Parts: sequence; structure tokens; C-alpha cells
Amino acid sequence: MLFTVEIASTNSDRPRVEIFLDEDGIKLLLRRLEFIKNGKSHDHFMTPSWAGNELTEVKVGGPNVLVNMLNIRYVPPNFIPKGGIGLIDSIKVFSIEIERHGSETPIVEMFLDESALGYLMDVVRDINETKGGHRFMTPNCGGWELTERKMDNSNVLVNQLDIKYVSH
Repeated sequence: MLFTVEIASTNSDRPRVEIFLDEDGIKLLLRRLEFIKNGKSHDHFMTPSWAGNELTEVKVGGPNVLVNMLNIRYVPPNFIPKGGIGLIDSIKVFSIEIERHGSETPIVEMFLDESALGYLMDVVRDINETKGGHRFMTPNCGGWELTERKMDNSNVLVNQLDIKYVSH
């Protein structure tokens, strides 16, 4: 199985996260997204180095930084962002953020409301069928799928998410 999360452009004001999946990795991701859709508030994906077995430690993206933990969090209606002002209400939430703890390996946080969760599942299914990939971007990078509002003000906002199919 291949399910690797990496950070590219770490020294940029426009960080990018890349997720590399093979068919088994896609199946795992879809299964876990379905759990979240059916009422689980969040899910953690970790590498063996972090006592997990969901993420692999095989770097695919050259000089990228390997991520040992991916958290996917459902954002309910009327959610108040951590350190933020006001409710998240009647807007789409699909935010990718990097959480840093001093010099430790960064953690990637994905925040999704119901519509973004369904959309992500559709895109991942399409990637599985086409054996291709998909790029999600914020409006300031010319996209529309990712939101520019952070759910945790102490995190770094990611402007681009690439999900790519990798065959063995």
C-alpha cells in the first residue's frame, strides 16, 4: 500500500501539500472518509514512526518533507475556529493547514464541511478510476476549491493540495 503525505514549498508563502496514493491507499482513504461522513468527528493517519499504519514513509516527491501525521476533521455548521472570530456559517469549508510544534515534523490538518467532504470523496473516486490526479487551490492561487480562512489561527494555511495516483 502507498499513502504518503508530503509538504513541498516549505519556505514559500504559498505552501503545497502533496498526497501520493496507490489503489490500496485510495481504498483506505475512502473508507476513512466514509466513517467521518457517517458521524465520526475526525480521523488520524500516521506513519509507523509515529505508531501508526495508515501512512507510508516512502517519499515520492523528491526534496519534499515527509509528513508523519494527517488529521482530517469534520467542521460542523456554526463552528468557531480556534483563536478565530465568529462562526463558520453558510460558507464552504475546505481548509488545509500545517501545524508545527517547534522543530518537530509538521502535521497536516484538513478541515472539511459536509459539502467539501462529499466533493473530496468524489474526486478521490475519480482519481481511482482515471489513475490520475487532482489539484485543489485557494482563490489567491487561481483556484476555488480550498478556502482561505484558517480553522486554527496558529497554523500555516496551505494554498495548494495535490492528490496523485502512483502505480507500482
